[in-house]
Amino acid sequence: MRLFTGRGSARSGSAILSVIVVLSSVALVLAISVSSSLQRAHLARKLSNRVRAHAIAEAGVADAYAALYTNWGARTNSVAFPVKSFGGGTFDATVTSTDPYWAVICSTGWYGGVEQSVILDVKLAVETQSGPSSPAFDCTILAERAITWSGGGDFRSNGVIRGNAALTQSGSGQLNCDVKATGAVRLNGNSGYIDGDVWAPEISGKTSKIMGAMHVEPVAAMPIPVLDLTPYYNHADSQVPRQVFTGKKTINSNLVVPGGIMWVNGDLDISGNIDLTGCFIATGDIKIAGNGRHFKVNGYPAFVSRDGSIKFPGGKEIEGLLYTRIGDVDMSGGGHIRGSIICGGEFKKTGGSTVFSYVKSVPAVPGQVQTQGRVLAMAWQK
Repeated sequence: MRLFTGRGSARSGSAILSVIVVLSSVALVLAISVSSSLQRAHLARKLSNRVRAHAIAEAGVADAYAALYTNWGARTNSVAFPVKSFGGGTFDATVTSTDPYWAVICSTGWYGGVEQSVILDVKLAVETQSGPSSPAFDCTILAERAITWSGGGDFRSNGVIRGNAALTQSGSGQLNCDVKATGAVRLNGNSGYIDGDVWAPEISGKTSKIMGAMHVEPVAAMPIPVLDLTPYYNHADSQVPRQVFTGKKTINSNLVVPGGIMWVNGDLDISGNIDLTGCFIATGDIKIAGNGRHFKVNGYPAFVSRDGSIKFPGGKEIEGLLYTRIGDVDMSGGGHIRGSIICGGEFKKTGGSTVFSYVKSVPAVPGQVQTQGRVLAMAWQK
């Protein structure tokens, strides 16, 4: 009788275990492969949806841009930019007006549960405008009487300073411009200079600080243009609410002038860290203190004093023309002037580090303002 030892059974069990291990390994590899393939497919689908969502967002920008190109005024009307379906998804474009000439388009696109946003800065480029014709508007500064320049201050762009009397420079002012004066030109001090040509019947003082050519010769006076302010008054008077005020007017908070023009029968006093949008005309003196920014509207002048002077002791950024018919312009603070200055009296610059950037500012007349120019795409923020 033979006894069964079980050795063959052990070998069979070992073989079955090996097969199970191999099959498990194969199954695991297959599972990993399938999972990896599914993940790659998911990522590819997500990437495709992201690309499509981005394209839909850009379509929203194009749609808003087309609306602004047709009607720039729509930038302040949110109803003009509804949510729209496009390419199997949707976009929502919003427009934020940063000033009368700039706006920001932000568009969000959705596709397949993916969201993408793009942001574009756009600008209204004014192409033509009406207004008085005078070579005075080719000057950065034109004064009927003496020009006194002391303290800091410089020009960031080339221009012309022109005086129908004497001009005196002292302090650390840096004038990157040409200078023309009917009277004598004198340079005092050691730090300031004129990086341009000088025309005058007499040039004296630290003439080594003149980097350009010196032309010692007679210089004809340039007439101060007389602005017809009646259309501006009529425009302000026709607004609702009416923008004509009598007596001293004080402004100490942010203001966008309805209709773009404010008329004050009296003095105008501006103070505080505030932003202003509009044209401000006073029959008396104008004082501009504090910081903040000023934005011009429709090519109108920035600040006009009919019978008084303009004093600028603050640090505000001003855009456009500063004009006095007979009064002085006195600048004793900092700030930035992007435009030009015409005064029928003296021009005085003291203290501070005011920056002048010449921008030709022929004053547009209400009712005959410039035509809308092209809307330009300036820069992608995102």
